[in-house]
Amino acid sequence: LTAIAFVFVLPAQAQQDQEEQEAGPGLMEEITVTARKREESIQETPVSVSAVTEETIDASFLGNAAGVVQYSPNLIFDQIDSGTPAGGSISIRGISLQDVEKTFDPTVLISVDGVPLGNNSGNAFSMIDIERIEVLRGPQGTLFGKNAVGGVINIFRKKPILGEWAGKGRVRLTDGEAWDFEGVLNMPMGKNFAAKINIARLETPGFYQNVTTGNDDGESEEKRFGIHLLWDITDDFRAEFQYNKSDMDGLLPPVLSTNSPLTVLCAGFGACAVSEELPISGDRTKGAGELVPDFYYDTWDALLDVNWNINDNLNAILIAAHRESDEEGFYEFDGSPIEIFHIRRPSKYEQDSVEVRLNYD
Repeated sequence: LTAIAFVFVLPAQAQQDQEEQEAGPGLMEEITVTARKREESIQETPVSVSAVTEETIDASFLGNAAGVVQYSPNLIFDQIDSGTPAGGSISIRGISLQDVEKTFDPTVLISVDGVPLGNNSGNAFSMIDIERIEVLRGPQGTLFGKNAVGGVINIFRKKPILGEWAGKGRVRLTDGEAWDFEGVLNMPMGKNFAAKINIARLETPGFYQNVTTGNDDGESEEKRFGIHLLWDITDDFRAEFQYNKSDMDGLLPPVLSTNSPLTVLCAGFGACAVSEELPISGDRTKGAGELVPDFYYDTWDALLDVNWNINDNLNAILIAAHRESDEEGFYEFDGSPIEIFHIRRPSKYEQDSVEVRLNYD
């Protein structure tokens, strides 16, 4: 695996980083979390939580959300490609849901900028421009907008920076001809307004050869665009708006059929595996289906976040969000050169959430 990354920061930000380095090398930084919807030290939070800071995320070069497993015990994040592209099954302390159907609630919830994702589809997304991640282990109530019996993964994106031009880019190249490009640009627009734009293009080649069609199954291409606006109306009143769109298409990984002579597919249709260990293709890295398993997965979401410090002790927050997804895949569940069990699976999903919260300290 070969990876190349580059980061560019304008002088104002570079000077700030230099001042932070000169302030006190070797001092332990206090980690602040919002596991109870308020900022507090991780040492004072009576919740089992693992926190991943911005510095750790940048240094570890995380590809997508599944990479957070290396920083949290009792956490497993498996990517599911057979039911939906970029889907993920998350397990905390052995509690998980291995399904991407929209009618099932995930046992471990992912929340992005305070908005819960209501299903497992598309939750293995890229991790560029992330401020911090918090993994809460154990059952969680409706404090995060939706109950979760296994736990919650809170992901927070970086906010636009007022008064500064800044940006970051990342390129990944692999020996398998996969390549990704992701870029973020922060633009100041006046004293109290800033905008951040992010773009990405990710291409993954097919790693699974199909001995029947000659195609390389499993290839995908994704294009993303997002904009994040920040307006500090007054010292005590702030508003944010986000819009994100993603389009993905390609070929699904193959289904490997290991049908024994006693199964219906083998005895009745002749779709028999080489052995109990080897599929019809004779190789567990190769498919044998005669179908071209094409798919697409398109999503967009919009978020409004308003924060008002009413006085020194009282704070009001409004988070309103809308999310839509449209996907379709052509699945061949027999995994054989014979047309037996083919399914075209379209699915559309819409989610609306509104949170109004008063914090008193």
